[in-house]
Amino acid sequence: MHAALFRFVLALAVLLPGPAVGADEDAGRTVLAGLEDPSHFEVDAADFVPMALLDGPGYRIERRAYGDGFSVHFRMTTDAGSEELESVEALHQRLDELRALAGLEEIGRSEVFLDAVERGITAPVRGAGELLNDPTGAVGGAVTGLGRWVGNVGRSAVSRDPDQEGVLSALTGYEAAKRGFALEFGVDPWTSYEPLQKRLASISRTAVAGGLSTSVAMGAVTRGSDWGTAVKALGLSSKMNAVVAQNPAQRLRALNSERLVEMGIADYEADSFRRNFNYTPMQQAQIVDALDAMGNIQGRAVFLSHAAAAPDDALARYMVLRAQMLSRFVTTRGPADIVSVGGLPWVRTQDGVLATTLPLDYLTWTPDLAAGVVDATASIEGMGLRSREVWVEGRVDDEARRRLEDAGWAVRERVALTPRNAAAAAAPSAPPAG
Repeated sequence: MHAALFRFVLALAVLLPGPAVGADEDAGRTVLAGLEDPSHFEVDAADFVPMALLDGPGYRIERRAYGDGFSVHFRMTTDAGSEELESVEALHQRLDELRALAGLEEIGRSEVFLDAVERGITAPVRGAGELLNDPTGAVGGAVTGLGRWVGNVGRSAVSRDPDQEGVLSALTGYEAAKRGFALEFGVDPWTSYEPLQKRLASISRTAVAGGLSTSVAMGAVTRGSDWGTAVKALGLSSKMNAVVAQNPAQRLRALNSERLVEMGIADYEADSFRRNFNYTPMQQAQIVDALDAMGNIQGRAVFLSHAAAAPDDALARYMVLRAQMLSRFVTTRGPADIVSVGGLPWVRTQDGVLATTLPLDYLTWTPDLAAGVVDATASIEGMGLRSREVWVEGRVDDEARRRLEDAGWAVRERVALTPRNAAAAAAPSAPPAG
């Protein structure tokens, strides 16, 4: 995440005195040669990702990564080429997508799929109801109800939504199949990762033509990969997972908006969020699901207003994680409300703790971090707080911790508040402070 954009999503509470960290050597960090911004420094990717994940089937992650004071940037090489992934979460998301791609390739080589190819050469077009046979609708469920089905076709015909499926896709059930396969593998059906989108499309079209259900197709995949972990990383409740599975993109966006209004969000705010296409429909569903899980608390509109302004897909992904962290904080720490501090969403517990939950990889004391705290300074005055806390998903370097603690902040790092981390840890009421 670029430092200038980070000011959009981060404010602490006090502008600390003294020069910002930017030396060539500090706590094991080395400034990358040739970079004008001293906050860009070299790190070892193995310090942030398990060594076993650095090399795998069809990909390699370079050990030489760099931090920007907030996120760690990785260089990954795959059969599709080389790319930079700008956070630990973005890297794990790509690994999930690569595993899904490998699973789809395995389906494509299976006997049941090849039989479907043969059947599809002469078979008539099948409907979504024939393709997807999950009786509970939790994963891979087809759109149910003639009225909704016809309505979805009509919306696809006239929509300017970039996620629209199109009439033929809605009629044949192809998009329902694609959503089903994606959710079985625990990835976003509307992912921008082109190799996965192409393979999802080809597998789904053949499955529809050959009458192959997702459950039968998935049975052909060797269960060497833990798909359950990937599904948990999406952070969706079973109810919302079913909603995603059963609805095309435009309808899902509308349902997300309707649910927000039911939570007490103003129509225009929900609509503004719905129309931000930096979010995929899945990501919007993840935020709505996280806000819903918080229960009847005050301030959800504060968060949504901030989320609706996300200017690109990187900030959209950040806001999804932010919503999930806030939700888990509220549901594990105790009664709390979302409040605006410096125009940004924080959480305040009923016993007077003000906290910010940050899905960051490596927080360091940089000029940009210092610049980001000014607006929050005045906002905190007079709030009658018992304590102030910074909760970070990743690491906090020694200098940043020292300056924050000297200013009266409790700093908590490596907290298990995002779905991916929480799935691998118990749900503590208060993670240890480093």
